[in-house]
Amino acid sequence: PFGFVSEAREKQSKWLAKLIKREQERRKLPVVIMGLTFKHNTNLTTDSPAILLMEQLEDMGVKTSAYDPVVMPSRPKDVPSIYFIATRWVKFSTFPYAKGSLIIDPWGFFGVAPEGCELFSIGRNR
Repeated sequence: PFGFVSEAREKQSKWLAKLIKREQERRKLPVVIMGLTFKHNTNLTTDSPAILLMEQLEDMGVKTSAYDPVVMPSRPKDVPSIYFIATRWVKFSTFPYAKGSLIIDPWGFFGVAPEGCELFSIGRNR
């Protein structure tokens, strides 16, 4: 009876994957998924939208890496990247994003772009 929920989740994730792929092809930057847990302040990854997104990107030929303060605590390389904010960890608001990076924020988590970065807030003005 709830198949429509998983179908909607799959379609939304695919839409985001296409958006990330387009930006990656245009900018030629590595893609970093920020947050792997189902939600912030937990270590649960079961049914994580971030993991689904990574799988879809890999299927599209886009290589990704990930950072999560709890389940994958080693930080990504300090190089310009496309950072996709998949989970709303508070730490991500003060993360040292490399200058020249694009931050894709579907949550409206950032009011302004971190210094030297471009912010793409989905559903809001760029």
